[in-house]
This record gives sequence, C-alpha cells and structure tokens, in this order.
Amino acid sequence: MSLQSLPPELYTAILKDVPSSDLKQTNISLARALPRSPVPQDFLFHSIRLQHPDQVLQLYRCLESFPERALLIKELAFEADVSVADAVVNMVKSLGNLTNIRLVVCSDFPPERLSALLRIRWANLHSVGLSFRRFERSSAAQPTNVPCFDNILEALATSEPRSLRVLSIIQDAIKAAKPRSASSWVAELTHSSSNREQPSTFNSNRSSSLNTTNPFASTSIRPIFESLMPFSFNPNNPFAFNPAEPYLFNPPARNAACVFRRLDTLSYVIPGLTHLRLRLPSFDIAKGVYACTAVLDRMELLDLSTSRIKNHDVKRILGRFGCLKYLVLDDTDVLRGGFGRAEWRQLGRDCALAGVKKARERQEKVKEWLDVGGGATIHRREIRILPRVPTLLSLCATMPSHMPPEGDTVRREFELGWSAGVAELVATVAELKILFLEGVQIVKFAANMDGEEDDKGVNGLQDAEIADFEVDMAILICPVLCLVGTWRGISHLHLPGCGHRAGWDIWKDEL
Repeated sequence: MSLQSLPPELYTAILKDVPSSDLKQTNISLARALPRSPVPQDFLFHSIRLQHPDQVLQLYRCLESFPERALLIKELAFEADVSVADAVVNMVKSLGNLTNIRLVVCSDFPPERLSALLRIRWANLHSVGLSFRRFERSSAAQPTNVPCFDNILEALATSEPRSLRVLSIIQDAIKAAKPRSASSWVAELTHSSSNREQPSTFNSNRSSSLNTTNPFASTSIRPIFESLMPFSFNPNNPFAFNPAEPYLFNPPARNAACVFRRLDTLSYVIPGLTHLRLRLPSFDIAKGVYACTAVLDRMELLDLSTSRIKNHDVKRILGRFGCLKYLVLDDTDVLRGGFGRAEWRQLGRDCALAGVKKARERQEKVKEWLDVGGGATIHRREIRILPRVPTLLSLCATMPSHMPPEGDTVRREFELGWSAGVAELVATVAELKILFLEGVQIVKFAANMDGEEDDKGVNGLQDAEIADFEVDMAILICPVLCLVGTWRGISHLHLPGCGHRAGWDIWKDEL
C-alpha cells in the first residue's frame, strides 16, 4: 500500500505522534506532497499564532463561518489591542478545548476586558501567558499612567481552572520615550519589514475542501502558518527575545510603575501551579509569594526575575514550596552589593536549611495556638515539627557586572555552605528521631495541593512515622548555580541542569 492510498484515520494517527512545535509544518508539508490524498486539515488549527489585530478579526469571521473549527484550536497566541477587545473576548469564548493561551497585552487594552477573558471557564486550560508591553512614561520626570490589572488574578481564581499548571506574567521595564498614539505600535512592528508580504484574508465563500493549488486557502491566513522574517518579534512566538529591543536580562528600571498594585489574590491561584514566572520590574512580590506558612507541594519551577527579591527572601521562598526544583532570580537584588566568599557560603547554607527555618517558624505559631487554648483536645502539649529535606536542583541569579568572573570559586564556596547546611539538617532530624522514640509528638507537613490554604493551629500537619526520619543523602546533592543570565544566545555558558534550561522547555521562549 502506497502512502497516497492511506485512509484518513492513518494520517491522523501519524500526525498525532508529531511534536506540537512541528505539527503544523508537518501537516502542511504532507498535504503539499500528497495533494490528492485525504490528509486531515484539523491539525492546521491546533496552534494559532496571530501577528497583529486585523488577523484577530479575520480568525473571528472564519470561526463564525465554520464554528466547528473553534473546537480544533488548542493553543492561541496573539497581541491584545484595544481595537479588537470585544472580538477577542467573544472569539475565545467559543474555544472550548483551549489548553494554552498567550497574550501580549498593549497599554491601551482595557483591564476589565482582560478580566472578562480570563473568567471564561475552560475545562482543559493548562497554561496562561501574559506579557504586558509598551507601558512607557512620557518623560523621566512625569509619572506613568499605567492601568491597574489587579483584577486579572481574581479572575483566574474565580474561574476555578483546576487544570491550570503553568502561569507566566511578564511586564517590560518602563523606558523613557516620547508620547505616541495608541496605534503606533503597528508601525513599530513593521518598520523593519518593508518587504513583508501582506497577509491574505479568510474567505468564508470558499469551499472547505482542500484546494490542490493552494491547499490552505480555505482554512488559514498565511501568517498563521508561515514565518515572515524579518519582523520585530518572532511571529511564531510573540514572547520570544527581540534583538532589536534589549529585554529583561538587562537591569530593570528601579522606579518603574507596575501593572499590579497588590498581589494578595495570587495566593488563590498558586496552590495548583507547577510552574510560575512572575517578572514585575521593581515590584516587591516576595511576601505575596511566601507570606502564608502553609507548604505547597506542586510548585517545581519559580521565576521571579526583575522583581524586588533580596537575599533573605531566598530561604523563605524555598521553605514555602516544599518540592521546588528550580528557582530563577535574575536581575533582582539577590547578589547585589558586597558579596564575598562568606556570603556565598552563607547562601548555600540557607538553601540547605530552608526547610528547617520553615519548620521552626510554623512551630512557633503552633506553640502560640496551644498557649491560648486552641489545642484543648490535644493532650500532649509539646509538639515538634519535622523539617523537609531540600529538593532544589538549581538556583539562578545574575552576577553583577562589577564582580569578577570567578565562577569556580563562587560555586566552591556555595557548595561548602550547602554541605554544612545538610550536615545541620541531618543532625536536627536525628535529634527529633530521639524525641520521637521517647514519646514526644512529632508532626510533619502534609501535602497541601488543593483548596484554600489554612495554617492555623495544626492544620496542614500530620503525625510523623518512623520512616520519615530516614534522610536519603544521595538526593541531597548541591544545586546547580547558574550566574550568566537568562539569554539563550549564550546557551553554551549555561550549565547542564540549570534552571534557565528547564525554563526554556516550559515557557517555549528565550526570556
């Protein structure tokens, strides 16, 4: 049997095994190579990336003409402009099978429309990416009129996206610039592409069958499927690094106005996440991330680059997320100022003892609760908390430019501090084991992955068992310390297993 005579079901089975990043191009190539074969067109709509607002309207009209195609779209990325605000919200309401949505939010997009969009209940929504761009001050002396997007976190929380695991919120550092019109970003996007082809439009009058001359004429506009380069940002990924516009691996503006004023509702979104990237230049987000003493077990990768994070926040963050593997803190206040050998060694020790610190903090709260009579039903008034062992695999932070590039020395000091912290952790666990055998009540942090957090009294704690006191030294290896910044263009300098490399696989960009 030749490839041309295969039934449609076999073509579908073949395309399902193609990686998502190659699926569209593979579908196109297969249809062109076998124009008379029943190659399915469904996968052409699996991942849609739009370059500018007029394409949003074109796609909206296409889905009005062919409503069944709305359920074929799994991934959607586009730039949210005020001119298409209503069309954007109405369009995404029809995408019932959406799993991944990425928006570049311009400064003129109404916050209430973005909130309305994020309140839509998608049963299988797995990943949300929001990139706030072109929020600029008219002059260095004048305040910036930046809209407030606090409600979008509440919208995400109230929509109860139980399937949501990946959340990325990024804001560009604000730059001094001349005032410009709300639509001037269109000229900015096209100035470097004078020879760019104009996109064709959706034509609802065409037949839905595959055109042998142009097999995609009835189902697409060309920019959805073809990269038109050069362009001021990657049309296949609007979140990709733009060489023409130096981005977040440069130090952020320290007085930048943020699109958020508060992050208290973030605590309702975090418990279900496994990967969180929150880059808000100069905004103090540390306490919003680790304020509650309940320990969360799902978070594996946390990127707080460009935000206001200090050295003492590191151990609190690590204590907050009991299974955190990668912590990325580029262009923050971590490592700023005088950072010698002693400081590097202390940082390594703090990373190893983050669980011990968290256990002691929670123990103080339990003691206060018992002292005021909260534990009237608990007969044994002495309760000790068993610390968690560290799970960190990599810590990433940007080395200040004025510091000498002594990577090997830095890592050696960090490793010495880590080893000292691990030794102290093992000794603490051994001491608690003795108390446990003597009859003292020892509790441990229970898995807290769903529902509202509650760290009052002994909530979130459960009795320890004898097996909990066994420390596996084989997993307590020193985390990979990466100090070269996030940019993928110098990937040869990134150590194997570093948090930057892990992030590239999750975010699918180079930021």
